[in-house]
Amino acid sequence: MTARKIGAPLGHQQVERGKTYRDTRPFWTKAKEELRSPLAGWLGFVAVGLGWFVPALDGALILAAPAVAAWVVLRPERLPLHMPRHSGLKDANDLNPKRS
Repeated sequence: MTARKIGAPLGHQQVERGKTYRDTRPFWTKAKEELRSPLAGWLGFVAVGLGWFVPALDGALILAAPAVAAWVVLRPERLPLHMPRHSGLKDANDLNPKRS
């Protein structure tokens, strides 16, 4: 009988750790988060391209543009930091706010 050689997967065959997580949040929750990301500015370029190639959308885009711009510009700044306990202020990043 011939000896069988069993090898481990190579580097290009392995799945990266970050790709194994699945985002199970609802679509609108993910969309709101994406609109508040730095890449939201590209939405304006996409809208201009749509308006250029499909002029029938211009009216809707002109009405929606200020709302999207206000959504992006007026978003609250959230840093991944925690408030010091001695500050006595509410910590927006606390995962368990009932614990003191």
